Amino acid sequence: MAPPLRRAQGRPLRRAQGRPLRLALPSEERLLGPTRALLARAGVVLQGYESATRRYRLPVRGPLPATAAMLRDRDIPVQVGVGNYDLGVCSLVWVEELLARYPSSGLVKLFDLGAAPATVYAARWRKGARAGADERRPFEASRARPLRVVTEQPNLAERFVQEQRWPYVALFPVWDRAEVYLPEHADLAVLAAASEQEIGSLGLKPVATILRSTAFVVAHAPSLEQRDMSPLLERLAEAARADTDHGDGD
Repeated sequence: MAPPLRRAQGRPLRRAQGRPLRLALPSEERLLGPTRALLARAGVVLQGYESATRRYRLPVRGPLPATAAMLRDRDIPVQVGVGNYDLGVCSLVWVEELLARYPSSGLVKLFDLGAAPATVYAARWRKGARAGADERRPFEASRARPLRVVTEQPNLAERFVQEQRWPYVALFPVWDRAEVYLPEHADLAVLAAASEQEIGSLGLKPVATILRSTAFVVAHAPSLEQRDMSPLLERLAEAARADTDHGDGD
């Protein structure tokens, strides 16, 4: 993890005098609330940052000139990584999904907000589980009939499957609701959920935990090198630490 307040070396920093700092913020309700609260404690005021807003871009007042856009959680790491935005807040699951495929991406993890916890599970159809069986063992897969894995996180799923050394696997990426493909069209689902109870409510049974996720602040690596974002980053880091300390105290 790169230090959040890293400064450019060997050349002068360029403050936000050309264009404003560009922020990518999540539109999903479970992330929107914690993100809005963090920014407020860091002195960043956003007008209209709420799930019901019809705005895409939001007016920003804060320690640095900035603009903000509301994006889907899964899109933020990609958009920050390619440099369309300087900073973003998103779930770790989508950060790791990008880095699993593109480890040299321009995306840098700065600090954990500890909010919006979720877990990426491998899960099977509950009614098909056999008591006492090794539930990570593939179902009688063969070249003619491979293990069918459906997932919203294909890069994480592929890495998981490779770690299991399963010989015959067919991976099917989907955009949403991987659980609906079981059991007729898939044998295993790789998907994110808030808890094992949520997985159970979908009629599935977890067989492995792949990744534990919370909300993260991320940055575009060249932006960290070329721009002095420390007035904002220092406030964000302090606000995030205060949240973590308060949570530990509870």
